[in-house]
Amino acid sequence: MKSVNIAVVRVLQFVVFLIFMSVVMMYFGTLVLIPLSLVVQVVNLLTAVGLPGVLAVIVALPAVGYLGKIVYQTPQLLSTLLEIGFELAIIGQSRVQDFNDILTAVKGSECEAS
Repeated sequence: MKSVNIAVVRVLQFVVFLIFMSVVMMYFGTLVLIPLSLVVQVVNLLTAVGLPGVLAVIVALPAVGYLGKIVYQTPQLLSTLLEIGFELAIIGQSRVQDFNDILTAVKGSECEAS
């Protein structure tokens, strides 16, 4: 029974690790994809107005770059966004480490029962 309990704890630990890993990857991926999405939307808007696609891209890239510069120059905004992602990773790591305590408790209770 000891090996079954250990296996269950390890499987749950792995599932929690995967959940937190996917959340952190989605968060940082979203931070990367937001400017790219803005470029696509501005190009679509300028193309709908009547500009050719190449000219729309030439206009959209500096416009979105300027918005990125404004975000970068806003005091503590970029560092706050990055710290949120790092804190998510730290929380995930601590939750995965909690399973090690559960595992030692399971091993200890099995040794006492023997």
